[in-house]
Amino acid sequence: MIFIERGKNMNIISKKKQGVIAIICAIAMIVTSLTIYNPRETKADNTDYSTLEFTKVTEPMDSTYAYCITENTLTDFGRLNFYGTYFMQVIGSGNSKMKEATVTIDGKVQTDTTIAFDRADAITGFNVSNLSNNAYHELKIEGDGGNITIILKKGSVNGETEESTELKAPAAPDGLVANINDVKTNYTIAFANVATATSYKFYLGEKFVKEITNGGVVTIAELQLVEGQTYTFGVSAVNAAGESAISTVEVTVPSKSEETTEPTEPTEPFDPSTITDWTPVGSSTIMSYYIANDASKKVTVKPEMHGDNVYAAFGLAAKFKSVSLNGEAVTPRDGADIEIAKTSFKEGYNKLEVTDFYGKETVTIYFKVAKAEETTTSSSGETTEPFDPSTITDWTAVTGSTTMSYYIANGADGKVNVKPEMHVDNVYVAFTIPAKFKSVSLNGEAVTPRDGADVEIAKTSFNEGYNKLEVTDFYGKETVTIYFKVAKEKATHTVTVDGTPNSVTEGSTYTFGNNAQGYYDATNSVAYASGEEITVNSDITVTSINLNVAMQKGASVRLATPTGLRFQTVITSGNDIAVSDILNKDFVTTGTLITTFDLFSANGNKLDKDSQYTKLDIANSGWYGDEVGKFCGSIIKINKDNYEKKFVGVGYATITYNNGKTLSIYANVNEADNARSIYYVANAVKDAGYKNCNAAQIAIIDKYIAKEEL
Repeated sequence: MIFIERGKNMNIISKKKQGVIAIICAIAMIVTSLTIYNPRETKADNTDYSTLEFTKVTEPMDSTYAYCITENTLTDFGRLNFYGTYFMQVIGSGNSKMKEATVTIDGKVQTDTTIAFDRADAITGFNVSNLSNNAYHELKIEGDGGNITIILKKGSVNGETEESTELKAPAAPDGLVANINDVKTNYTIAFANVATATSYKFYLGEKFVKEITNGGVVTIAELQLVEGQTYTFGVSAVNAAGESAISTVEVTVPSKSEETTEPTEPTEPFDPSTITDWTPVGSSTIMSYYIANDASKKVTVKPEMHGDNVYAAFGLAAKFKSVSLNGEAVTPRDGADIEIAKTSFKEGYNKLEVTDFYGKETVTIYFKVAKAEETTTSSSGETTEPFDPSTITDWTAVTGSTTMSYYIANGADGKVNVKPEMHVDNVYVAFTIPAKFKSVSLNGEAVTPRDGADVEIAKTSFNEGYNKLEVTDFYGKETVTIYFKVAKEKATHTVTVDGTPNSVTEGSTYTFGNNAQGYYDATNSVAYASGEEITVNSDITVTSINLNVAMQKGASVRLATPTGLRFQTVITSGNDIAVSDILNKDFVTTGTLITTFDLFSANGNKLDKDSQYTKLDIANSGWYGDEVGKFCGSIIKINKDNYEKKFVGVGYATITYNNGKTLSIYANVNEADNARSIYYVANAVKDAGYKNCNAAQIAIIDKYIAKEEL
């Protein structure tokens, strides 16, 4: 939100998701130096305001609103904002003395308290829902603390065209921090979520490294960072329209030997009633918060309402070790944020405590919850519906729609004999109240009534978020109110498996099939396990993995120092995945297991990583002859007493899947083809005429035959 304060500029941009209140003024200047326009002292409808600079309201208000402050003499004026759906408020200090101020709209002094009203000693508000469309309106507040004049533009005036509502690339994430873990091997990356972003990218300098989530981890090893060096970490936000600018933070890699000293936090106030500087929770009329122990910088997204939940994000190492509300444990989320149902907070004072992954830092936030506004009873005996539709919990899906739901207020279900349903691209409702209706309005805008006792309104007339439909009977005696909640249309993505496409709604899950070795996603360089479930937010194409691991027949003498007995493995790919593509990925490791044939046969001719008898596990460090898929493993420094002892080698490939599970694929071996002694192999080399061996190598082979120690 944008605040206008005496003596300084303050730009505070609230990062809101759906339903969060945005402040519409783009002007941030010192009050004493405000540029003052001097419109003629006439009604707004008769004055030319086309030269003024207006700031458009985009959320949560109707996008047809824009405004400009033309006069401001209020003492200690604080800010101007919109709240709810159709209400504007002017906020100052106690010195502004706006209580019982005179409010004039288009030259008429307002005495109706539903149109102009005092919310507090320093807050005056007014309802703009009944103002005419496609026109300018002059709003004046005059009180003991000074005057303010606002020109409000509603709709398109003098042939103006509305701005495009097409999706734009998201803004760069704010509040980027990188917190190193206790053993100085990993950094936890935290930032403020961007409402329109579908994913985030992590950069080292200007180089893209990988996609990341809020609370995701990067390691010093994977980034190949050097102790004592300073690096630039960056994160960008991405959606279907493009990628944001990169937010950056400088990180100096510490030495692992450096000791860290934990700062001693001051003790927070024991009695929250002593706290005086409460801050309203974003988009809530009854909740406020206080961050204890000067830990405000540790809260990257200050408390705000996400639907019916309280949300906050932190610059702490995640996943959190613990989260508690009023001493009761709350299950932590995976990321560096929390989201707790509003109903979990009690009236009065509440204490939220969040402790980081390592148990070293705790951030404490106090919440103060006021008593919810009581409902009133109309002259007809009906109870007035809740002012804030975000408090509604029992929404019902509109029949035939995947994005709309409704709530019939004031217990008037019996007055609606056909509940909201889709008729092609229109929302249809039928009522039992006398028709033709006196009035129908959607979000305060009049809708021409039909002749019958029903309404049919284009789906496109409803805003994303909350909407209010009011239908008044022919006699003007009964009004039925229905709230509608409209979710954002979800995109459809394609998951293509082995050439077969599958349509999946964005944010929905997809479960892979039962291919034993899983599936390879070449675009994202990951492997998915058989039966693994993923959340789909983009198109992906995967191929079944079919690796074959085989041992070359026999063995060979390792002639390089130290010498020994060498076994060779060859891995091939049995489908369209090139073996050079999949084997060179970080999620595949290869190696050779070696043991004596005596132990192998005594254990059922089975050798794998889980075998509980003596074995060597030799990780592959490179491809033999630069041929991808071919590698060797050797047993070296064989005691001369074991020259005639048979050994067996089993090559393997281990796949680490996206869900953390692993699968190892092993070569099949037998005594005839794969069990060999160094003595036997050396004699075979001699019998073949020492092919391709030099004098030094022949000497090594002869020592094995003579059973001499090497």
